[in-house]
Amino acid sequence: MRQGAWNVVRVAVIAWGCAGAARAQGEPDIVWSVSPKGPLELKDEFGIKAAAVACDAAGRTYVLGAAACPKETEGWFLAARDAAGSELWRTEIPAACSPCAELHLDAEGDCILGGSGWDGNRSVVVLAKVGDDGAARWSILHDAGANADLWLQDLAVAPSGSIAALSSCREHGAPVAGARITAFDPQGNLAWEASYDAGTEYVNEIPVAVTTDGAGNVFIASASSIAPQEYEYAIVKYDPSGARLWGARYRREGYRMALPVAIAAAPDGGAIVTGTHIGDDGGAMVTVRCDAAGGVRWASVVDGADASALAVDGAGLPCAVGIESEDIVKIVKYAENGDVLWMRDVPMRLWNRGDVRACMDAQDNLVIALNSRREDWDIDVDTMVYDAAGNERWRDSHDEGSGYNEYVSGLAVSPDGRVAVSCLSMISTAPLVGHALLRYDAGGGIEWHVSARDNTAVEEAPGALAAGAGGIIYFARASTGLTTREDFVTAAHAADGRLVWERRLATPGHAAEKPRGIGSDTAGNVYVTGVIDEDDESARLLAAKYTPAGDLAWFVEHDDPALRYERHCAAAVSPQGDAYIAGYGFGPPGDSDTAIVFTIKYDAEGRRAWRADVPFQGTYATDAKLALAPAGGVHVTAMGGAAHTVYTVRYLADGTKSWSYEHSCPVGPYPDGFLAPDALLVDGAGNAYVIGRLYYDGNESITTCDVFIEAIDPEGRFLWEKVYSGPGVYLDVLSAAALGADGSLYVAIAAAEADDAWACRTLALDAGDGALRWDRTYRHEAFPVTVPRGMTADAEGNVAVLALAEMRVADWNGATPVLLGYDRDGGHDYARTVDEFGPVDDFRTQILALHPSGDLLLALRTTSSGPCFDWPRATLVRLGEAPPGGRFIRGDTSGDGAVNIADAICALGYLFGPPDAACKNITCADAFDANDDEVVNIGDPIFLLGYLFAGGAAPPAPGPLSCGRDITGTELDCGSHAACGAP
Repeated sequence: MRQGAWNVVRVAVIAWGCAGAARAQGEPDIVWSVSPKGPLELKDEFGIKAAAVACDAAGRTYVLGAAACPKETEGWFLAARDAAGSELWRTEIPAACSPCAELHLDAEGDCILGGSGWDGNRSVVVLAKVGDDGAARWSILHDAGANADLWLQDLAVAPSGSIAALSSCREHGAPVAGARITAFDPQGNLAWEASYDAGTEYVNEIPVAVTTDGAGNVFIASASSIAPQEYEYAIVKYDPSGARLWGARYRREGYRMALPVAIAAAPDGGAIVTGTHIGDDGGAMVTVRCDAAGGVRWASVVDGADASALAVDGAGLPCAVGIESEDIVKIVKYAENGDVLWMRDVPMRLWNRGDVRACMDAQDNLVIALNSRREDWDIDVDTMVYDAAGNERWRDSHDEGSGYNEYVSGLAVSPDGRVAVSCLSMISTAPLVGHALLRYDAGGGIEWHVSARDNTAVEEAPGALAAGAGGIIYFARASTGLTTREDFVTAAHAADGRLVWERRLATPGHAAEKPRGIGSDTAGNVYVTGVIDEDDESARLLAAKYTPAGDLAWFVEHDDPALRYERHCAAAVSPQGDAYIAGYGFGPPGDSDTAIVFTIKYDAEGRRAWRADVPFQGTYATDAKLALAPAGGVHVTAMGGAAHTVYTVRYLADGTKSWSYEHSCPVGPYPDGFLAPDALLVDGAGNAYVIGRLYYDGNESITTCDVFIEAIDPEGRFLWEKVYSGPGVYLDVLSAAALGADGSLYVAIAAAEADDAWACRTLALDAGDGALRWDRTYRHEAFPVTVPRGMTADAEGNVAVLALAEMRVADWNGATPVLLGYDRDGGHDYARTVDEFGPVDDFRTQILALHPSGDLLLALRTTSSGPCFDWPRATLVRLGEAPPGGRFIRGDTSGDGAVNIADAICALGYLFGPPDAACKNITCADAFDANDDEVVNIGDPIFLLGYLFAGGAAPPAPGPLSCGRDITGTELDCGSHAACGAP
């Protein structure tokens, strides 16, 4: 261990920002991209996400589903079933995709649909009317101007057939929103529109609910702010022409926030609102009754409960439903004067306070549907009915099967007392992937039950990425489906993006397998490592080997009885096919005060060759770092124990410990400081470079830290050390590092200049002595937070940095990837925004790697932009010098940006249609060449039909989710493609 002070270097900063749309010289273009998941198939009439349900007097049940993206067609799916549960019809409503959709029936029995749509730049309100025969009567899009978003929150239909839509309206760039009320006549024509806000200096409205009365008056409830984190009930009444009659505001003394959840019209022209009040001493369910002039007639408080739903009987008497302590359903029915007629405390294990639906049937029975939790943590949907006196009439708990969770999404009651419940269905480790619809008779017996599920890999996340000999690209990802849960998927792609092979690995008896490392040997065998059941104490390691043809040679589970927990941290594969894994665990049993960092070697036959441990006193350890040594064996770095000790250990190929180096912290003014290693690099001469964070106050929270680098020679002796701190920066955090073939060490740092002002710093050092060669800082012009996530350096010293740009540090769902390029001397080549695939979905699952050709490989977990309900997908992108020809999507013959049945029809029209057929005018032959055989013929529509409906292979790159150029042939050309803009 070396003694003495560290050399702290404060460096000057040269800053530059994003120039915008102009493309810098040398900026890499997308050569190809693939999204292995591809488009989802929509099963049955529900699509993927069902949103609402309704019942009519003829015994029909209607269900409204919002389709998932990516998909063959965007839109809603409205379906009708008869009294026996058989499907009568289903109708697609295009140009709308909303996470919040509403379904109501008007007096004529027609369906009124409402939600939010996306036109590429803004959110708009979408309304449609569908008759009871499934025929679309009309559909409209309503916006708030070119620079504002409208998000539908609730919808109401008056007995006259007029429609009231309540939306949240926000100007682009505005920090707060207002409430917008829009009324339409029964034919879908705009009748009137009004806006509401508190009129105070600090204005923010959270519109919640809208309803109408028999006279056509409209009532809204909104959470209305008067100061930051202070809200009141806002209750507003409009007459049928849109004139505001009155507005009432309510918040009980002693509470900071009053948040309404539901509103109902009272028989005398007043309104009833229930909601939750929050104060320093807890919360309460507060129900308020306003008279016809807007005065507060009475208010009732139920301490300790959170409001969830409201229902009003035929006499106008309200029932408020709330949740108390997540184990009691609180039901309160009030008299006209606010007295409590009856109150019921229903004990049950509850899952989510907000997922409660309630309504009244024609006999004034109260019907409630909510989520319950069993002892094994499975989530079910409970439906219960109480009569007008508060007596329970019946109750049923619905379970879709072992391992499935159900979430109530809709509740409706027919005039004769039959109850329909819709629920989302998912497996415990998966996102929402299916739907169930239940129909009960008036006595609680199930008349029929149908389910719609999609076992496609609905959610995927990149796990590991590497390029092997011959330019083959190996991509491992975690893939979640309905019955497959979370599995290992390993794929091999040719240099042109074509899928060579793909294999799914699921270990028996386990819920989740996540890949963490991938590599190949000189023979082309592929090795993947990862972790099983990572979040459980039974977590264990997994390693697998695939032959060059994709056959599984072996896989092993590592479950050491001496460890209570095994965390996979790092992996590497030697050219000879030896797989090394570093991680940490706790134990052995009975010794819970010891954290152990372990290194395991598996030989090319899957046999465990050896395991070596570094014990730390104390139950703390950080992710271990691992790097191959050029002479064989590995280096491992880890920090652990109560003293935050950091070791780097060199193991020979046979597991013998060659040397161990203990890193020291600075003394002097920082006696409580400690080191946290984030990266370990080893150069061709065997020198090791340990890079990480230096904390000065003994606390690894967000305080003050800088980046430290320490170099060790091949014999384990100290070479040099540096600490880098940017001026005016209170926090420098290492994000990525790389070694250049020219003897340079490159470091990418996330530099915090303020809480929500982070910049991306890139440093180039001389690996021989740590001398700073250059330092560059990038700040995105539109996003105040830019944090690096990956880095590569090619043989010529060109450096690429992958960064994520976002508005706030705490919110990375929706971040924008940015590629930064520097030459060897620090000249900036480009700052390329990679937004072709939508925003990233997760901060941790973005990977940057270097292809042997010098091109960049990028793996992203993304979702599509806009309000469309989307499953995260893993997208693999190759960036480099673009091939000639225009940009297109293979198989998208219609040019609408999607690969669907319309493209097969268009291709057939071109081949066999009349001379004036719309698809006769080809401007991009490459798009027609769906099977990429450099010929446009009958094989292309056949290929598309097989892909769309028979589980066939997807069209080769580019596509099906992004534009690109043809890199496989030159016989065909693309002059222009409508979906991809300029060539």
